[in-house]
Amino acid sequence: MKSFRQKAYEYVVETVGISTEVTPFFAAYETLVVNMSNDVSQDARTYGAVILFMGLGALFQKGRESSEKFFRIAQRSSWVRPVHDIAYNAVFSAAVAPPLYFLSGEKELEKIFWGTVGGAVIGIINGIPVGYTLDVFRDLGGIKVCERPSYPPFLRHASASRKAVCALGLLFASGAFTTGIYAVHEQGFSLEQIMESQSSDETKEE
Repeated sequence: MKSFRQKAYEYVVETVGISTEVTPFFAAYETLVVNMSNDVSQDARTYGAVILFMGLGALFQKGRESSEKFFRIAQRSSWVRPVHDIAYNAVFSAAVAPPLYFLSGEKELEKIFWGTVGGAVIGIINGIPVGYTLDVFRDLGGIKVCERPSYPPFLRHASASRKAVCALGLLFASGAFTTGIYAVHEQGFSLEQIMESQSSDETKEE
């Protein structure tokens, strides 16, 4: 039986892995597509990471297990499980996003709505990449060897210190990419602004 310390370590590693993978995607969607302010998006990502560390990840897993039991997923066809996971991810994301954006200072209901919809969609299509990232971070953290065929053998057999450096590198890359996204948005780039600019140009031509 695993000790509390080991369980806590594994939870931290997995949470860091999830945050590393999802943060750039949500930052890009929130700023470049929905056109939320950088401050709101940064606060949302920060609060999201904090509540993830405080137990949201465990709540997500417990909820999924309860949902599987309620709908008797184990007794149904194999194709039902991925459909259930997609639906559960969407519902969970839709439930968490509105209070998260409101807490982060977003007051425009339209942006909160589209942020919530986009969060649900990202949660659906990002399931496979997140799963891969979790396996990678478990390996780099010395929790469980990643047996995926696409995982580089030199990483699988690397020393613990080298794996730790790689994990820090992935974390740094995620942070740098996210910072770059905010820098681009700071310069006035977003889908909404592009559409407004095109509409303005068409009006002038008329």
